[in-house]
Amino acid sequence: MIESLAKKKTLRIAGLMSGTSIDGIDAAIVDCSKKKITPLSFSTTPYPDDVRQWILDTASGKKQSAGDLSDLNALIGQLHSLALERLCKESNIPLKSIDLIGSHGQTIHHNPDGRKIGKHHIRSTYQIGQADYLSQRFGACVIHDFRSGDLATGGQGAPLVPFADAVLFRHNVKHRAIQNIGGIGNVTYLPAGKNKIIGFDTGPGNMLIDMAITTFTKGKNYFDDQGNIAAQGSLNKPLLKSLMKHPYFKCPPPKSTGRELFSENYFKNILKHKKKYKLSQEDVIATLTAFTAESICMAYKNYLPKKLNEVILCGGGVHNNTLVSMLKKKLAPIDLLTSDDFGIDCDAKEAICFAILARETIYQNPVNSRHVTGAKRNTILGKITLPS
Repeated sequence: MIESLAKKKTLRIAGLMSGTSIDGIDAAIVDCSKKKITPLSFSTTPYPDDVRQWILDTASGKKQSAGDLSDLNALIGQLHSLALERLCKESNIPLKSIDLIGSHGQTIHHNPDGRKIGKHHIRSTYQIGQADYLSQRFGACVIHDFRSGDLATGGQGAPLVPFADAVLFRHNVKHRAIQNIGGIGNVTYLPAGKNKIIGFDTGPGNMLIDMAITTFTKGKNYFDDQGNIAAQGSLNKPLLKSLMKHPYFKCPPPKSTGRELFSENYFKNILKHKKKYKLSQEDVIATLTAFTAESICMAYKNYLPKKLNEVILCGGGVHNNTLVSMLKKKLAPIDLLTSDDFGIDCDAKEAICFAILARETIYQNPVNSRHVTGAKRNTILGKITLPS
């Protein structure tokens, strides 16, 4: 089956992605040839509230039994399958026309720096979502668990999208930064021509803002719609200064981060500052929004080697008008665009990237970049699950 896929001139590939915001399952379907990526359809399927909370509890380290984790793994796999099936039906795309599926899964743990267990230094990452539900329902080859291979060769396991970003956005003359703002922010630096790509996590994206909204609304809302609440608040400079002292920002790439670093405990310290400075809820959200913008711009200043011509935004943060306005002001006179301007839906871009990575696995092409993830060698990524 794999050999026959590799011989096809055009592959119809589904990409599935669920990020650190844990807001839902992004599903994209594209037609891929060796020279062209053609997006066909995209949708986001929100997680049910109880499932989202289950994932959050698991990711935050709340005690779970082995049975609970096993059940959640199966449930996420089933939900991914249902999300893709719904997209196919809404788009009038036959299920059996899907040749290949690239499924990132749902990250519940990411610790690339690791810890000591006896004599062993353990570095790990864990994305759940049992792939067999996809392979059996669609009769397609599924590529999944992309990050573990890079981690096993000494890398961070992230970010993995720079290869796909280069396929989609590289320019012969312009130096570009592709900035995804999901729960975590990550940047791909694409110098003009074929020079070395750089990629790393810039820090929190929407995650802390979402925590604040969820806390202040007692779970009624999960995000700051269009940045309207942040727009009503005022930046608190002492709090922003304190947040920018986080040691992550002083670490040079390769580096990646997640909920393990910018956790609920980290947010609890922010609430202490709220009380200390007598801040309104709007002020906290405005300051956290500024924190995301400031950390992105500091990352560019400290770790990108050449002046940028364009910054291309994607991810859920694109819909936060206050955040985008902050970035536009800080980055001026650099042109600030979105992936929509290039025909790639801002919300679909990450899912499309994992469709591209799945294609490269079938072609047996390494896609991790040693200078991006810190791996000792480039390697073919992903595990393969075949239908019966």
